[in-house]
Amino acid sequence: MAPAKTPEEIQREKELERRRQVQQRLIEAQRAADRSLLTNYRTAEDLLMARDGQLASVDVMIQATKGNIRRQQEWLRGLRSEAANLERAGKELPQDLRDDITRTEHEINSSYAIIVSREQQKQGIRDNFDRDLNRFIKLKGLPEGTLDEQTQSSPQNNLIRCGSREVCSTSWRRATAYVRTHATTPILHVGDALVINEPPLKQGDISLALSLIRDTSGDGASLFLDLQCRRFETSATACRTEPGVTVLEGFRAAVEGDGEQGGNE
Repeated sequence: MAPAKTPEEIQREKELERRRQVQQRLIEAQRAADRSLLTNYRTAEDLLMARDGQLASVDVMIQATKGNIRRQQEWLRGLRSEAANLERAGKELPQDLRDDITRTEHEINSSYAIIVSREQQKQGIRDNFDRDLNRFIKLKGLPEGTLDEQTQSSPQNNLIRCGSREVCSTSWRRATAYVRTHATTPILHVGDALVINEPPLKQGDISLALSLIRDTSGDGASLFLDLQCRRFETSATACRTEPGVTVLEGFRAAVEGDGEQGGNE
């Protein structure tokens, strides 16, 4: 007759059984995901089309928000022009005008917070499809290099996370210096969390908007650099001229201290 198991042995067997069950559930979940992947997509190109469709739908929402931002900017420009006229005349600014300027600045920053959230949503879509693409290629036994490198997502160089307030403060100084160096239109507004250039007036102008979006929890934040178009109702790609894209692509290196494009702090 086998000796009675000790409490430690019984506990160890229970733990092993629990781990086996967890592993089995993971295996079954992966098999189900694989079946779904192979059922929904016949080729790797099908996944790319699905990914691009989801990204495009988010871009539509981003463009709508950018339209609101442009209208808010025009309103802010009018308020600041009124304030400048009063100051030149030696008159004190009414409190309601001060409040309108502050409120409009806050609304613009809040709108950029929405865009940052949408951009993060897009990155999540890219990451999910990257994973599915790699799994699909493996399941199909396709050779390496089946997909061009351009189909794989890369970090968004115009959207940067910063952790502590000290790091964010340094990043913000570098980012504002970068905007001053690379924008070709005058500054419309400079604040603690928002820098906006005047809208572009002619072809080739580079107008930028920089926002610092604080996390709702914790002391981290995100910095977002955006290109502005002459006409805000244009498509998501209309702003992406070659010089403008170069500015966006150089933003991360400058802010994180790996490049020389940031200007002097």
